[in-house]
Amino acid sequence: MKIKLAIEMLSRYSPDDEICLLYWDKEQYDYAEEEDFSLTAENWAKVCDEFDNWDNAGESVTRWISEAVHDHLEPR
Repeated sequence: MKIKLAIEMLSRYSPDDEICLLYWDKEQYDYAEEEDFSLTAENWAKVCDEFDNWDNAGESVTRWISEAVHDHLEPR
């Protein structure tokens, strides 16, 4: 996902709203200093594209959030 799309999606919220958010960036996986390999921007874009098209990528996180919400529900 391009950052501009994430900003667009988040812009509908107030800066004081609470959300659950996970993200990964290229820097976290670029081990150039540690190894003889580097992660190019083009190859990182391929990883991001594969992630964006992964049907069940957030399934376990979604399940956990649903269970946590259920645990914290209060009667009206």
